[in-house]
Amino acid sequence: VAPEKTVQPQQLIELTSKIATLPFPQHWLKQFWATAFQCHIDGETVPGQQFSKECSHQQLLNVTAIAPDLDIAPISIAVSTIAHATRKLVDDVCPGALIHSLSDCINDPQEPLFSSILSLKFPHPFSVDQVSFNETTLFRDHTLVVNRVLFDAQLEYEPIATWNTLFGFSYTAGVALVMEERDGTRVPLRSECPRSTCSSEMARRSLIAISSSFRDSLRSVSVLVYTICAVMASFICLMCMYQQVICANETYRICTAFTFGGLAILCLVSIAFFM
Repeated sequence: VAPEKTVQPQQLIELTSKIATLPFPQHWLKQFWATAFQCHIDGETVPGQQFSKECSHQQLLNVTAIAPDLDIAPISIAVSTIAHATRKLVDDVCPGALIHSLSDCINDPQEPLFSSILSLKFPHPFSVDQVSFNETTLFRDHTLVVNRVLFDAQLEYEPIATWNTLFGFSYTAGVALVMEERDGTRVPLRSECPRSTCSSEMARRSLIAISSSFRDSLRSVSVLVYTICAVMASFICLMCMYQQVICANETYRICTAFTFGGLAILCLVSIAFFM
């Protein structure tokens, strides 16, 4: 699974080529290599001075060789998102403060930082659209490409489907996706995603997100002020309707009363649209 191709491929290639010279990827690859083959790299310290065999010298750790196959666009977008969210949170909570960590500014910064991430919207050179998050699904409305891995002298990736939070899973390959059984027969794969547990879980999360946003709107000062004004306007319209029906003696008093009644209902209904 991979994101859609970036709009700045040359800049991505240039940034990817610098990974081999950075210390963190080399350190991570050494840790992965030592864990996978249960050995230690020559010159590396063994944790706890425990017994460990030395990795074979015939196996080379060449980050430069695998760098072209890496896609660091998601990592770059994630780092930029954390940076923008942290700066936004600090500017909103304690502007102008000289801090070294979020704990210097706010206690338990996890939830405020997550809320700050969900409210972001900023451009990024590796994203076609502006980076933003859907408050209902808590994900980006970003299309993922599902690839099938092929091996014919070298690894190749064939796009077979796309997925996003708006339209779900869409099969895009030119031929039907099949799976080969042990006896050699090829069986076509069929999806029953609408009945799956993942679909039910996403629907449940959507309902929870909608109810939580309704509770948050009740705490908003602007919503409360508008609600009070709308209720007062509705009450005034009802008083005018009562005056037209009972007290007035005009020819079109019934039509005028219905007009005021409609305005009263409209004032009350407008609260839901404002929230």
